[in-house]
Amino acid sequence: MGEQWEYHVQDRDVTEALTDTLSPEAAEAIRNLGKIADGRGVGAFVVGGVVRDALMKRACEDLDIVVEDDAIDFAEAAARELGGHVKKYRRFGTALLVLGRGVKVDIATSRSESYARPGALPDVAPDPIELDLKRRDFTLNAMAVRINAEGFGELLDPAGGQEDLATGVLRVLHEHSFEDDPTRVLRCVRFAARFSFEVDPLTEQLLQDAVDNDLVSTVSGERIMNEIRLILSEDEVWAPLERLDSLGALASIHAEWRLPENAPHLFSELVAIMEDPVGSIRSATLWHTNFLAAVSALSISDARALLDRLRSGATLRSLVDELARFEVRARERLESENALSRSNVYDTLAALSPETLAVVLASAGPIASRRVALYLSELESVEPVLSGSDLIVLGLEEGTDLGDILTDLRRARLDGFVTSKTEELEFVRRAIRNLDVENKR
Repeated sequence: MGEQWEYHVQDRDVTEALTDTLSPEAAEAIRNLGKIADGRGVGAFVVGGVVRDALMKRACEDLDIVVEDDAIDFAEAAARELGGHVKKYRRFGTALLVLGRGVKVDIATSRSESYARPGALPDVAPDPIELDLKRRDFTLNAMAVRINAEGFGELLDPAGGQEDLATGVLRVLHEHSFEDDPTRVLRCVRFAARFSFEVDPLTEQLLQDAVDNDLVSTVSGERIMNEIRLILSEDEVWAPLERLDSLGALASIHAEWRLPENAPHLFSELVAIMEDPVGSIRSATLWHTNFLAAVSALSISDARALLDRLRSGATLRSLVDELARFEVRARERLESENALSRSNVYDTLAALSPETLAVVLASAGPIASRRVALYLSELESVEPVLSGSDLIVLGLEEGTDLGDILTDLRRARLDGFVTSKTEELEFVRRAIRNLDVENKR
């Protein structure tokens, strides 16, 4: 693959493409950063995804700048001159520059990388932009645009990324790419699915070899989790997940990880649900929801082992446990052809998170689907008129009895036994009288 490294510039004027795809604030920021670079006598470039997306006429929110300078010093100088603040990552020699009007810029020093072993974090050294581009993952991400005032808009494309964009091809830069960084296995699948690109034959072979040689297992759980999160945050997740499964990459992450048999239908339903969410599903986190669906065929012990491998946080663990606890009896109740009161539907679903509700709805049969939809559209928002403080005024003390009566009052509301404040007051007074009788026995 060495012959493709002939340096060439196919199009020096991409200013219009950047202007069309960046917000006015971001476009102003890169011109200002270019002027600061001029003042310091260094080269500055927008790189990677922002260039790729500009050439594809796609909006891009990520603004990545590479400077032939110390990135942290450069960011601090820019913050002083433009106003803003800097978050420093000294471990990696990078900085996040936060400017006004919501503009965030990731700034890195132009560098080369070497890897001690597959899966290891790279050893880095400052180097010119040409070498920085050669360390990247795919040709479509190995382009840069100069933002210095002189030469602004000059495209640097040493790997032929623009041509690959035009022909819809995803290609690694060299034969050891997946060995250097096995997370590129997951990234390759994600980009191919996102852009509907063909993976070039050599890259395809290198991809399969990386999985067959179990290189993904050499990567830390945190880094794999980050790549999984990005895949599960895409608008369409079934295609990359199915590809990872067929490659054997999911099993390389955890030996028992298989997608559910109904996965195509499940993820198709989830797309529709998350595009037009109802009720509390509006607050569901997309990638958490997709993760639940992706592990729904695993036993709880295997799911927990996978979460251990990925070094997952407590939130995702809680969601996986919740979905597992909901299985079997609760699903059978929802799917039953027997009559189910509105309060029983509420009781079955009320404790579930928005993410679990979305997966339950996506996987439900016709009867259960109607009941979950009823809960989301009507039942979950039902509240009695009377509150706990009102019940205290009526003579109840704080505690279990008060909570039980409030629960019974909500159920009476749900089932239509009480429909007004007057009827609620009578319901509560009757409950208190019955409670007094029970206490005297």
